[in-house]
Amino acid sequence: MPFAYYGAKHGLASKYPRPVHDIIIEPFAGAAGYSCHHAALGRQVILNDLDPDVVALWRRLQAMTPADLAAIESTLSDERTTEILIASIGGGSQWNGIMAGNDRAITPRMRHAAPMVMDRIKRILSHIGGWEIIHGSYVDLPDIEATWFIDPPYQPIMSMAGDGYNQGANGINFTELAKWCRSLKGQVIVCEQSPAQWLPFTHLAHQMNGSNSGQSRSEVVWLSDQQQGQLFGDAV
Repeated sequence: MPFAYYGAKHGLASKYPRPVHDIIIEPFAGAAGYSCHHAALGRQVILNDLDPDVVALWRRLQAMTPADLAAIESTLSDERTTEILIASIGGGSQWNGIMAGNDRAITPRMRHAAPMVMDRIKRILSHIGGWEIIHGSYVDLPDIEATWFIDPPYQPIMSMAGDGYNQGANGINFTELAKWCRSLKGQVIVCEQSPAQWLPFTHLAHQMNGSNSGQSRSEVVWLSDQQQGQLFGDAV
């Protein structure tokens, strides 16, 4: 995961099955935690997102050099920032404002966490230059055999978990999404949070909430038939 983003999968990426195809496709890319986790494998990667700001940030990252990242790191001593790679570390609903050019105070917590985020970017920077970044709907993606890692905004059943995005869960027809996931060719991995039932999900792991509530949630997963029994891919 190269930048801080709501719902990112950097902490869970190793628990999903490893990619078995030469192409990885993330239809709801966000920070693309799964593709970044496996970036060193050299797979062809297609990232798609409906949010133009996410797409713009990915294209900006592709054009960055180590010198560019060093220049960003040097601003951590400033009082305020308009740099999304730093501002997003603080969490909260600041994404729209920062992308619009607003600034945000740099807190001690952000300064502490920033080196970790910068290290993630440095680790993948040499791998992402050839990734294809698409702005659009998941339904328009090519119908090809691939490893499909599908991490949509979560269905807001018991919480508003899927509404922390510019393009949130309210714009998704989950019945249609389920049909589409079942129709895909290749390895299909679908992420959700219990108690979602738009696919027959299986428990994956307990994950602490991003807030400081001390509460955890159950992350669940659905795998295409050929992948059943292959959870916890890097742990076996």
